[in-house]
Amino acid sequence: MNRLNRLRLLAATAAGHAVRAAPGIGGLALVSYGAWLAYHPAGFIIAGGGLLADRVADARRTARPREQS
Repeated sequence: MNRLNRLRLLAATAAGHAVRAAPGIGGLALVSYGAWLAYHPAGFIIAGGGLLADRVADARRTARPREQS
């Protein structure tokens, strides 16, 4: 029974992450599509920049705080 509860918790955690990320991904997709309509390469540039910004923000969120000496 314990394994089943851990699996349920893991599934709920994954679903929570997906639900929280959906508006950001949707917004990035819409901005990229709008830029693509104006100038095709701009859509790819905007999408790549958005993904890089997300990775940087995630790295800052998960980084350990520096110890003060």
